[in-house]
Amino acid sequence: MKTFEIRLPYSVLETDTCFSQEKPDWTELEKWVIRAKKIGVNAVVVPVLWKIVEGEGKASNDSNHYIQYDWTYYRSLLETLASNELHMVIEFNFHMINNYEQSFLCTLPDWLWGKLMSDHDEIKYLSQLKYVNKSGGSTQDAVSLWADHYVMPYYEELVLSFKNNFKDLSQHITKFVISTTQNGELSYPINECSFPRRNMQCYSPLALDDWDNYVREKYKDYASASKKWGVEIKDKEELIAYFKENDVLQSRKYNDSAFGNDVSTWYNKCLTTHGNRTLHILQSAFSDHGFEESKLCLRLPIAYAEKNLKNMSSQTEVGAGIIAVNNDTDHKTAYYNSMDAIGEGITPSRLGFIVPTKSRNEYKSESSFAEKAKSILSYGMHHEVSFYFENESIEGLNSHVIWDNAATWLLKSDQINGLMINNLKVMFDKMATGSTRLQELIHKVKFHDDYVEKKQKSFRVMGPLHVKTHNAKRLLEERDWQTVSKQLDRMRDIGVSAVSIDIWWGLVEGRQSGNFDWSYYDSMVKLIESKGLNWVPILSFHQAGGNVNDDFLQMIPLWVWGKIVEENPHLESIQDLQYVSETGDVSVEYVSLWADTFVMPYYERFMKAFKQRYKKYAWMTDEINISLGPAGELRYPSYNSHDWGDYPNRGTLQCYSRLAKEDFQRYILNAYGSIDYINEVWQTKYEGPEEIPMPNADELFKNNNYSTSRYGLDFFNWYNQSLANHGNKIIRKAVEIFDGDFKDVPVGFKMPGIHWLISDPNQPRVAEITAGLIAPYPNIGAVDRGEYKDMLKKIIDRDFKERVVLHFTCLEKMNKDWEGYSRAEDLVMWFSNSAKELDIQVMGENALYHELYAQSGWDQIEKALTRANTSYTGITILRMQNLFSDNNFAIEKYAELINRLR
Repeated sequence: MKTFEIRLPYSVLETDTCFSQEKPDWTELEKWVIRAKKIGVNAVVVPVLWKIVEGEGKASNDSNHYIQYDWTYYRSLLETLASNELHMVIEFNFHMINNYEQSFLCTLPDWLWGKLMSDHDEIKYLSQLKYVNKSGGSTQDAVSLWADHYVMPYYEELVLSFKNNFKDLSQHITKFVISTTQNGELSYPINECSFPRRNMQCYSPLALDDWDNYVREKYKDYASASKKWGVEIKDKEELIAYFKENDVLQSRKYNDSAFGNDVSTWYNKCLTTHGNRTLHILQSAFSDHGFEESKLCLRLPIAYAEKNLKNMSSQTEVGAGIIAVNNDTDHKTAYYNSMDAIGEGITPSRLGFIVPTKSRNEYKSESSFAEKAKSILSYGMHHEVSFYFENESIEGLNSHVIWDNAATWLLKSDQINGLMINNLKVMFDKMATGSTRLQELIHKVKFHDDYVEKKQKSFRVMGPLHVKTHNAKRLLEERDWQTVSKQLDRMRDIGVSAVSIDIWWGLVEGRQSGNFDWSYYDSMVKLIESKGLNWVPILSFHQAGGNVNDDFLQMIPLWVWGKIVEENPHLESIQDLQYVSETGDVSVEYVSLWADTFVMPYYERFMKAFKQRYKKYAWMTDEINISLGPAGELRYPSYNSHDWGDYPNRGTLQCYSRLAKEDFQRYILNAYGSIDYINEVWQTKYEGPEEIPMPNADELFKNNNYSTSRYGLDFFNWYNQSLANHGNKIIRKAVEIFDGDFKDVPVGFKMPGIHWLISDPNQPRVAEITAGLIAPYPNIGAVDRGEYKDMLKKIIDRDFKERVVLHFTCLEKMNKDWEGYSRAEDLVMWFSNSAKELDIQVMGENALYHELYAQSGWDQIEKALTRANTSYTGITILRMQNLFSDNNFAIEKYAELINRLR
């Protein structure tokens, strides 16, 4: 049975509370405990702090004990918990507690260091009792394990004292945890600020003496050791000198040299032996009086597995002492060896390992930490031991992503026996999200329902066009990354699961054809990964800038125009490659779809280069989105600023380039079979297809000719089909390219919600038609007749439909016939209905940010996501920075939406 345990906050153990109140007031605590019990929590973790119990260091009247213990406060606390019929996990902490999140500091007993020195004449310096690094620095967080024979009796006496004082509560105590090293984990002290440099902590006189004993025991004499290592060592003095001069954590010596193997093996053996001793203290004490079935646990510091350098894959774990690796011992085997040593002589059914998760990737099922955790958990398949996951920080308790991942671990892994949560106060005093999700998780685990397989709504944000847009000078600076970092923290906290990032073609390959600079995106993906978020890269083959609210300008590679013309002699000019509108204006935002044949090899090369560069991040890639037109949308640039630019307008036709005209002529000839038949149907007198003209736009739209004349219908069928073919071609190629590591990653694209002029009585739906999204027909109007269903069938073939995610905009808008004849809400519903009929999944998106600051905008989004038979599987908010303002209205509304609909 999987257990759920919540740790008491250190505020319950505040020193002033402990010593100033003879009868502590547990009213607030009992409120938390009652709520915990109500939602199904099994036990409360109670930290027993050495200084609180033996703080004064008075000599005991009992000759069998060193120190006088004061259990008064803990007696009151444990009886309060027992009276509420909750089990308890007792955690003995023989190290300093310095918890920044809870602003709590509790040192070791003040008398300890002096008493150890006074009782043992051979101890001349405090450094003999401490962990000492190569530079001579030491820490007072805990007594060094090389001083175990001095300090271990104090550990044993305190544990026995607890047993003798609380035998009457044994039926309430299910588990004991012992912590004697920094952070409560079985690890040498590690200064995380120094990453990637890791200092070993074994330069105290006692440690060096132990190293000398290890060498002489293994090799019998210094000469044998010298021969093995390939050095000249005659005595202990030379051995210690060589040890100090050769840091085995550097340059893979711990893995690749005989000397390094010996040092790391000894270092690991010292730590695992120490861990085994502490567990034996628990087993010896708690083997009768009703404690016989209680679990005996300590923490494994496997979270350090995430922090290794790529070319030194186990450096931090070797530095922490938890494993010893070499060319013959891989990471998994090394952990197995350590767990065997730690558990030696401990009843297997009682042994438990707590797995703390230190990063913002807590529980993420495909992170580097998770991959190593899985291999370690497999130890439980062959040994009768228990594993418990524990969040190291409180920041993840408000994250839906982390709770979802925790559920996946707990429900899918038989080797995980429970969850330990920090902490009770935060869970029930502030974070409604955390307590709600914990209750839900307990229920799902208890009743084994289909929680993991249930399709969840996705809640994403679109990242900045470029990080430097945060800077008025448009220069990329460290503070801009810090701004984005803080925003990502907030996004994760409210339950956002992924961030969309434009991968600008012009930024990566803008300097020279085939020369890719990914440095900006390397930094971005690492930042997103560090936040425990997924990403959605948008391969942006379009220009940044020129659209509504754009605050960044990035052209597509300027070399592409000239290079394609140069490589293809039958092209007359650059204008052949561009969208040319009815006004004669030219768009440079995106290569014209009638030039796909020429530009497609460059798209393919870019996709393959991206795949190669970021395949190691496939595990955190929610989707790969492909830009199919201006603003990344599958459409013509009919209403962009290079043309009319006034909203709302019908839009301009974009098909007046030479290649477009030739394609239209071929299309019509193929459709009718001969010029004579064309003339008969159109009532014209063309002598050859080359005489077929592009339309006069004004005439085409006069008197609704675009939807009533044969020419108009033929023209727009071609115009619409050309756009659909373009989308189909590129999406198919993307699906083909993104195989291998990315084979399970969806491929997405976006279509815009062109909601204006839909109900225009004179020219209904004309803006959608000029953008190429739908084809007109007689009596077209402001009703749904499956126009988008027809379009989607042209774009998305059955053989890759399951892989495709479609994005559609303007979910925040409502119908406003009085404002540009807008029917945005209707359009959102029509699109959903069409996708539903075709069984295509759709992600929604807001068109602009303004209505994020009105309740109506969020109401519309919620309506779209929750409507019966909706095809919308989630929402991407455009853009992340638009959620941040002085009044926090938008971000609070998004958080509320996520809490309701996740």
